[in-house]
Amino acid sequence: MNARSVWHLAIAEMRSCTRIVRTWLLIALASSVCILHWINLANTYVRISPNSPSAGVMGPRFLIVQLVQPIVLLFAFGIVFLAFDVRTRDVRDRMIEVVDARPVTNFELLTRRLLGTLLPFLVPAVLIVLAILCHGWLAPLFGWELGAVVEPVSVLTFLAWGIVPNLLLWGSLTILLSVILKSRALVAFSVLGIMVIYAMLHNAMPYISKRD
Repeated sequence: MNARSVWHLAIAEMRSCTRIVRTWLLIALASSVCILHWINLANTYVRISPNSPSAGVMGPRFLIVQLVQPIVLLFAFGIVFLAFDVRTRDVRDRMIEVVDARPVTNFELLTRRLLGTLLPFLVPAVLIVLAILCHGWLAPLFGWELGAVVEPVSVLTFLAWGIVPNLLLWGSLTILLSVILKSRALVAFSVLGIMVIYAMLHNAMPYISKRD
């Protein structure tokens, strides 16, 4: 695989995505919900921590655990609604002729589509997590009521093993189904259905396993 060729194709795909209005709407919606969710969790902790021994579950130091699922699912939703019609966009933007004129393999083409749709959502997701981390460092210094030092290893683990693999997974699944299935609606409903089932199973899992 020619990494340089794939990267140039991915940049072209990303530029095509950033010209679409729904890309910015999805990024703004996902970012706003994640930030508001973080503020709500931090505010709830401040209110109930003096009187509730269970408040440590949503303590600021390990708050990233509470934010994993919303961040991953919201930005994955954005990737689904951006990648489910990649083939149609190529035809509409006349990218098919450009791609066909270049000696690229099918794998390079699919990788280009995946990276091009992933990067516009991965960057703001990472920035949100880093902003929470920086806020946690600054809060004790300036005496802010909301916020405390976040456990840095949990943040790095989330970035390396949480958000990147998950967004790659959902983006790959969406692009794969968009190639196999001809209906854009069927692609979107199929991936969203799988995501809903995943979220339900994730919520049903206990925090601590029971032992006899």
